[in-house]
Amino acid sequence: MRWAIAYACIGTLLFLLQAAPAFCSGRFEGRLLSYAQGFLLIRDGNTDRVVRALQGTSLKNFTELSDLRDGDLITVSFESTSQGVVPAVSLERVLEREAAGIPAVTSRELFEFMDHRVPYMLIDLRERNKFTVSHIPTAVWVADGGTPLTLTNGAGEMPIILYGADLRDDRVARVAAKFMQGGNRGVKVLSGGLERWQYDGYPVATTMENLKRMEQRKEPVVFIDCRPPAVAGEGSIPGAMNVPPGKLSGDLLVRGDGGYPLVFFGSDMDDGSSWFQAMIASMIGYTRRFDAPVMILEGGLAAWRAAGKRVQRGELSRSLEAMPRPPAPAAVAPGEFREEWGRRDSGILLLDVRNHDELPARMPSRVAIMPLSQLPERLHDLPNDKQIFVYCKTGRRARIAWHILTANGFQARYYNHPVTNRQDGSLE
Repeated sequence: MRWAIAYACIGTLLFLLQAAPAFCSGRFEGRLLSYAQGFLLIRDGNTDRVVRALQGTSLKNFTELSDLRDGDLITVSFESTSQGVVPAVSLERVLEREAAGIPAVTSRELFEFMDHRVPYMLIDLRERNKFTVSHIPTAVWVADGGTPLTLTNGAGEMPIILYGADLRDDRVARVAAKFMQGGNRGVKVLSGGLERWQYDGYPVATTMENLKRMEQRKEPVVFIDCRPPAVAGEGSIPGAMNVPPGKLSGDLLVRGDGGYPLVFFGSDMDDGSSWFQAMIASMIGYTRRFDAPVMILEGGLAAWRAAGKRVQRGELSRSLEAMPRPPAPAAVAPGEFREEWGRRDSGILLLDVRNHDELPARMPSRVAIMPLSQLPERLHDLPNDKQIFVYCKTGRRARIAWHILTANGFQARYYNHPVTNRQDGSLE
């Protein structure tokens, strides 16, 4: 009798274990790409993960999601995953290691130094190989553990701005202390380092050394010659496109579905046209829109020639519509979206993830309305035999929704542009 009871208990236990959900508690750390309606899109290494802040989620170093900025470093603790979403037990914003007694400057303040041509010295303290890949324009490289005190000779009170890889790079505080001990009262540190600079939407410089490595690895890149057409025609980087100052617009750069790294260049180190053009590309959000960097070739065409590289003569293409695009893009182009919207019927489902109070009085019958906050629980209401174009008011929620959909096996793309409807449902 006792054996029968024991077997029955074991059988019940095995049944409960099989029926219980699979828990995979853990934690990860990543950069905040976007957030909307309690959902956060966080990049963990090379993977973008959708995290959900619930009512009981513990918040550390911030009080509400609106306190966060794109690019903040977030530590996520969780107990399980469901429908491609990570319900967070706790969210912690990682704070920057402060350099005691040393003032910090923001990316914006550093840019104003550059823009107003205020005398300063910018020093990169990362490893040499990382400096050659990308660094802040005008920066010089100094090895950690080197002799930075010699750089103060003759510098007087000129600001010396130090930066490292990110907000936790402790080399910056260590070297800054050496400067202070040497009597230089103008030393400052760049808040968040190079990573913050890029997340704040500013371009970086790259070197011929890095371009050679990219060429060997057959990594795609788009070169943009910023000089006047007559000058560019006398000799340029093969395959480059010619877009002189005043001709680069947001409309040109956002056409198409995605982008490769952009490398702007002028004649030489003193040619400021490449900086001007790269800033435009950065300000209109090319880096964030396509997850591809905006770079300036250090030394311009002169550096290209000095490296023994071939130049191309003759008129260059002036249309960025010819810019190569990555294959099988996830984003939907504006023209493609409007064309699909105008069709009465097709094999594509248009999914609107805006809230009901954001919608006009009428909407086309082929549009499915499912607010982002309801999406994980209503996935069963969507057809799995159709491709889905998901959109919202600005593109932020659409991008998060796309991650949830693809994680659950749906064929989906997202529209990363603003959408506004007239009262009859048509697009403005």
